[in-house]
Amino acid sequence: MTQRTGTNTAPPEVIEAIKDAVRVHLKGQTALAVQQLSSLVAQFPNLTIIHSYLGWLLSESGQPNKAIEHARQATLLSPFSEKASLVLFTVLWEAGQRTQALDEMKRVVAIGTSKAYSDLVDQMEQIMSKEGDNSVTNNSVTN
Repeated sequence: MTQRTGTNTAPPEVIEAIKDAVRVHLKGQTALAVQQLSSLVAQFPNLTIIHSYLGWLLSESGQPNKAIEHARQATLLSPFSEKASLVLFTVLWEAGQRTQALDEMKRVVAIGTSKAYSDLVDQMEQIMSKEGDNSVTNNSVTN
């Protein structure tokens, strides 16, 4: 996918359509929710929020490659969006692509402070210290 300038400002009808897709997902109809968001992304390909939500729902539906594609597109459209980055981090992590997930975390930390990532690192350090290994967070995120 090519890099373009995205936006986080979605028209009210798009926000409502996203909320509707999330409600459909919560009712257990994730495939339908994915269809709804896929239709939206076709209409509004430069809206970061749609790519982020679609990435999340594709991950939830067991489609990690497509999830990563849309989550990555969201970060390309809005490289300074912490929310888009967190979605990409999450779908990469859940897909077992932990090194790439940590690389995304490092990318955002390098461009500014991130409370969400700081909290995440703290949680990861607690988990790893209970398991006796905090080298993942100490070496991978801060270096």
